[in-house]
Amino acid sequence: MSGSLNRVLIGWRYDHIAKKILAALKYKSGYKVAQEISELLAERNLYNNPTISKAIVIPVPVHKTRYNERGFNQAALIGRAISTLTECNFSDNLLIRSKHTQKQHSLNKEQRVHNMRNAFKLSKGSAYELKKYRKVIIVDDVITTGSTLDEISYLIKSRIGNIEREAICLFRGRPRYSLTDP
Repeated sequence: MSGSLNRVLIGWRYDHIAKKILAALKYKSGYKVAQEISELLAERNLYNNPTISKAIVIPVPVHKTRYNERGFNQAALIGRAISTLTECNFSDNLLIRSKHTQKQHSLNKEQRVHNMRNAFKLSKGSAYELKKYRKVIIVDDVITTGSTLDEISYLIKSRIGNIEREAICLFRGRPRYSLTDP
């Protein structure tokens, strides 16, 4: 199964500094960090794109259990800030995480794919809403193997059809099981 994203835009490589930024984003001052890091992404011209006005930004959702632990979804904070900076639409209720999954960081590629399989669904009426746009921009904090984004992209492609699907991620992680650089 492949969701075949049209493009993935990545801000920075995941390293010890990125780890501290993500910890602050997820567990400390998420709102402020999300705004500042989104502005840094804007300075890198990551969303300088002529079709962005016909796009909708949607964050990778967290399961309600994880949301209740944190009180927010860090991808939604980033997505909302990106949406404000680019003046395109934003919605954090079109996509639902229907399955509580293991945290991905300790899983290998095959386990990650299996972990994400059928983890998401479109909310009622979201297929109709998404068809209004030429492009969906999926926002996440880290991409390592791409299994989360691939699952979401596949779901959107299978339900909506030939809508352009892009992703914006803050960091590109290096799989722990890989001996080569991504």
